[in-house]
Formats: sequence, structure tokens, C-alpha cells
Amino acid sequence: MDFSDPQGGTEGSADRKSAQVKCHVKAFINQGNSVTTEKEFEKAILSRGGIKGVRVTLADTTIFNPFNVPKLTGISQLNNFTFSEEGVVARRAYEIGEGKFLPWSSLDSKS
Repeated sequence: MDFSDPQGGTEGSADRKSAQVKCHVKAFINQGNSVTTEKEFEKAILSRGGIKGVRVTLADTTIFNPFNVPKLTGISQLNNFTFSEEGVVARRAYEIGEGKFLPWSSLDSKS
């Protein structure tokens, strides 16, 4: 496991909690268990009654393909977006002017 050190060496509460998780997982592995998948990682954290203050949730993820995103011309000039079931209204400023309506079908990326 790799635990980064974004605070430049100063130990914060997240660092202390991640150290607890790491120690808990190591103990789980030392008992002859394997931790190579997210399900096994969840099982390791919840083993022996879990860790106080730590909750585990497994969630499905959607794979994002940055090369399959539709391009919006002039997007850098737009700052306000209103979403509806039909599509998106894009404006330069909050509720100034009619804005440009973009139906969801025009934003569908082509696979």
C-alpha cells in the first residue's frame, strides 16, 4: 500500500487514521488472509470488529474515457449552467440573457 504525505511531514488526523487502517490490514494478512481486491480490503478493515471511526463502503464506478467527451465550443467563456430533464442552458453570467440551450442528445458522446 502507498500512503502519500501531502502535508509535508506534519502528521494530521487523516495520517493517523490511515496508519491504523494499514496496521489493521497488515494484521489481517498476517493471519493468512489475502488482500488483493476491494472486497478483501473491506473484509480486512471490518475484521476483528472494525476500526473505531472508520466506515467502509464499496461503490460501483463508471469508467471515464477522456477521449470520448463531446467538445463544447466556447466553454471557457461560460460560467453558469442550468440543468433540466431536457438539457442544459449555458450562460456567461447568472440568469443574464437567454443563454444557449444544449439538449442532452447533442451532448451524448459517440462510442
